[in-house]
Amino acid sequence: MTSLSSILLDNKYFSTCDFTSGWAAGIAATCVGHPMDTVRIIQQVTNTSATKATRTIYHKHKFTGYFRGMMFPLLSTGVMSSIFFGVNGNVMRLIQDYRSNRTENDDVDIRFCCDSVNVNNKYWHFDVFFAACVSGFSYTLINIPIEVVKTMLQASTSSINNNANKRSMITTKPMKLMIKLYKTNGIRSLYRGGTLLMLRDVPSMGVYMLTYEHLCSTLKKSLHTGNLMEIKIDPMPKYIQIISGGVAGVVSWILVLPFDVIKSKIIADSLTEPLYKGAYDCVKKTYKSSGTAGFFRGFWLVCIRAFPVNCISFFVYETLLEKCVIK
Repeated sequence: MTSLSSILLDNKYFSTCDFTSGWAAGIAATCVGHPMDTVRIIQQVTNTSATKATRTIYHKHKFTGYFRGMMFPLLSTGVMSSIFFGVNGNVMRLIQDYRSNRTENDDVDIRFCCDSVNVNNKYWHFDVFFAACVSGFSYTLINIPIEVVKTMLQASTSSINNNANKRSMITTKPMKLMIKLYKTNGIRSLYRGGTLLMLRDVPSMGVYMLTYEHLCSTLKKSLHTGNLMEIKIDPMPKYIQIISGGVAGVVSWILVLPFDVIKSKIIADSLTEPLYKGAYDCVKKTYKSSGTAGFFRGFWLVCIRAFPVNCISFFVYETLLEKCVIK
């Protein structure tokens, strides 16, 4: 029986291409989406419209306000995206080998079920979802402190930071903010909203990759004019990957937006004089003040942002992955 260590050392099952391609995709996505992400955070935390949030940021900080806190995610998102895509790709290879009854599994590198006649279609979609959830858990576990710092840097742009306790936390330096948070409430302060982030990111990552893979396969089959074998042989067109990536991003965000709203409020809340006693209290107060609509604050902005960001992300990832594998 083959040991796990030998499998991981075998290039057939373990590839660094997913990690390097994911790293570049994360940086590209951050550059495109950060300004709209800042507006989304302000909108959710202050319960205002996207227009008012945009004006507030510009009035206080001009154009630089939209890029507040960008350096930290720019340095970290590449690593986080690398972890997500890298773990996802390699876990999927291991699953496909486990599903195979053959000695040599030629389909261990298959990305889409429409590209192979030998792939186990019965469990394919479950495998895609499961692999993405595993990578989503790995991603979120490391991403929680990063998300806390990013959210607080973005939220500090708004008018919610009016009292002395909140003003004491305002800084444009990520490391300074991390030190202040640690001194205020220890390591716990860097993991505020961690449970909500897990609930947001783990299932949404599964939906994200499942939607992407399914759309790619469906569009390729429906738009291809050749026979079944030609469909499997031909590479996945880039425009299909771009469209599918954009739609997958929108779908995954819509499903978890209520968790994201509560997460933003919890993280941006004052450490010394908190408005919310916990997630449940935040849910009750949000519903009391804004009704159901309050949990979907930033809906249209999320949709507008998610499509181009994920189009770019998958285009960069798939392009570099293809070149890396060919090389």
